[in-house]
Amino acid sequence: MQRKLYVLLAIALSACAAQSSEVSNSPQYDAIAVTYRYWGDVTASWSIIRGGAGRFGTRETGETTFTVSAADFDNVSALLGPVERHLGQGIPCDSTINDGPYGDITWSRADAVATLDWNLGCSSRSASAVFERMGEAYEAVQVMARDDASQVQ
Repeated sequence: MQRKLYVLLAIALSACAAQSSEVSNSPQYDAIAVTYRYWGDVTASWSIIRGGAGRFGTRETGETTFTVSAADFDNVSALLGPVERHLGQGIPCDSTINDGPYGDITWSRADAVATLDWNLGCSSRSASAVFERMGEAYEAVQVMARDDASQVQ
């Protein structure tokens, strides 16, 4: 049931709204963080820092920390590249249902922060593409967290 919820969240991420702040043309970010909410409660979140630490957690399973290589960070960053392009204008929605999961993605570096808000109820071709990429990134980070934890035990 829990896995189904996160798969639905990921699919639902075909979502979107507007972003908060924009940074320069082709920025090189050092950190990415994603938060998933439902009715104001955080249901899941993850964050990764290039060549540093990562954090992955859900309301049900709690939070785990793990190591993130520069290559793993770059992989997730590449997955989210098409999503990042919506910074500054948000993701266009043909229609929106507001009674569902939502959240934000934040890209940051030493001198700038850029945030894109998303809403699972947003439907459009662009939103569907956002969802796919966010789902892939979620799964990649989940695997990093699991694999790192299994090496510790």
